[in-house]
Formats: sequence, structure tokens, C-alpha cells
Amino acid sequence: MTRWWCGIVVVAVALAGCATKYTRTTMANAPGHADIAVPPARELGDPETFEPAADPGTSTLAVIPIPSVMLGTGRGNPGTLVTDLNLEVRFEHTSDAGRAPFGKRALAFTAGLVGVHVDDRGGAYGAMFGEVSFRFPSVKGVLPMDIGVGPVVYPADFEAGAQLTVRFPLLALRARYVERSGFEFWAGYQIPIPFLFQRSR
Repeated sequence: MTRWWCGIVVVAVALAGCATKYTRTTMANAPGHADIAVPPARELGDPETFEPAADPGTSTLAVIPIPSVMLGTGRGNPGTLVTDLNLEVRFEHTSDAGRAPFGKRALAFTAGLVGVHVDDRGGAYGAMFGEVSFRFPSVKGVLPMDIGVGPVVYPADFEAGAQLTVRFPLLALRARYVERSGFEFWAGYQIPIPFLFQRSR
């Protein structure tokens, strides 16, 4: 009797496997499979619609501390040369079609921390500032140039104003106007130290 029931079960399973009109499974072009006889749904076979593979490019976020040493005049004692020791931090985001870490053009924000002014009378607190900066190629597209503008404040005696900075590699020129001291002019060296965070699109 037991063999009889086992035979019925085997036949039933075999018949169920032959009943294909209720379900259909196809592996044509499924993930991990390729059937050249069954092209993808959007494949037209037109050679002009073929798109070759391309580099997706990179997107870069750069955080750049910039120690600077600048000489200037016009602050406190007009005609006296003042040394300004400062630390700036620049944030910029760029996208490049290739693998260049920096794009030829970039919009950035630069924050200047409290620096130190040193003159013949000793040291004093310097300025804090924020700039919106734009970098672009100059001098026949070889030398990068950066122009930034924004507010400035001297926190020690709270004197506020505005400033304009023009940067070249390792060099910077800066002009300020503050409410009580008037105009200030600075020139000096800046050393960018880039930290890059990249991802591929």
C-alpha cells in the first residue's frame, strides 16, 4: 500500500512540472545572464545610438587651512609697518569630468580666524573675516587667480568693515576699509594645506 501511494506522489509531481501554462520563467538578460538572441528592451540595433563608456568624473570637497604672514599699513598707527599672522580656512566644492582634484573654476567660502598684529609696540589681536571667493585661470589660463570679498571685524575693540583679497599661488594682496581706521593695505605669503574628500559620480 505504501509503494502505491509513493507512486501516486511521484506521478503527481511529474505532471505538475509539465504544467507550464500557468507559470513562465525566463532567464534572458536577467541579472548575471546574457542572451544575445534576446536584446534588451530599449536596444534598437542602430549604430548611431551607441554610447561608448565614459569616465564619470569626480566631485571634490576641499578643506584648506591657509597659514599666512602679511605686511601692511594703515592700522592703528598710520605709516607704521605691521606684521599680520593669521590662519584662514577655505571650503570649496568642484566637479571635474576627469580626475583632476581641483576644477579650473570654483566658488568657495574662506573664514579668517583671529590673527595677531605685531608692530614696534608689541602684539595685538587681529581681525576676523569671511569671504566669498571665486577661483579662475588667468595669465593665458595657466596661473590660477582667486578673488574674495566679505565683511571684516576687529573683535578687540569691535571695529567693522569690508575687505577684498586677491590671491595667487603662495601670494596674496588685501585691501580693507574699517569704520574708524579707514583704509588698510596688506601683502604677503599664504601656504595652502589641502585636505581633499573625493567621490566618483
